[in-house]
Order: sequence, then C-alpha cells, then structure tokens
Amino acid sequence: MNKIYTLGTMQIDLDSNSSRINSRRLWYFFANFEDAEKWVLENGENIFEYYYNVALIEEYPVFNPKDIDDAFFNLPQQWWYKCHFPLPPFPDNIEVPLLIISKIETPPQFKNICNFWAG
Repeated sequence: MNKIYTLGTMQIDLDSNSSRINSRRLWYFFANFEDAEKWVLENGENIFEYYYNVALIEEYPVFNPKDIDDAFFNLPQQWWYKCHFPLPPFPDNIEVPLLIISKIETPPQFKNICNFWAG
C-alpha cells in the first residue's frame, strides 16, 4: 500500500492539559517519511517561523478501493517534534538564533486525535 506523509506546524501550550491549538499550518506532503523528517529537523524553509513550537508528521495510506478496510479504520501513525527557540533580545553577534528541534512523545491531550491537517 502506498503512503503519503503530511507535515504541518502548530502553536500549542505543551505545559498544560489544554487541547487548544492557537494556530496551525499545513506545509507539505511527502512521498516518504525520511524526507519529511529531514525537513522538520533542518527547519526547511523556516517552517517554525519563530512562532510554531510543534511539528507533526502524519502517515496516511493512498486510497485504493481494494484496501478500504486498512485505509479507513486505523489511526494514522504520527511523529511529533518540539522546537525550542530563544526569545528576543538576541545577542548582537547573532543574526538568526539557532533552533533546537527534538522528537517528543505525543502530548497526552492529543493521544487519540488525528487528521490535524484535514481542515
């Protein structure tokens, strides 16, 4: 079965139990997980924009009528990432501060939620 990987970013409060998403943005679709993860870890095209603090990759099957049972009755696999970035003011000798991006567990308040990028 062919798969597609959606990549988006969100601004959420990870320190609370709130499931409120302040803002979100769907960025790209990828044909393989490795390219999607590389894009996140390298902050491709500045996807975090010094605003979004979480990235999410979701894996979906490409629809095939023969695979309908598998395609629609399983939750998609998810990979979550947190972006740590320094807040202003930045030191004078640094134009753009470095981001630290790390893989995280699914936040508890989003454990059974999927299709973040469906609209």
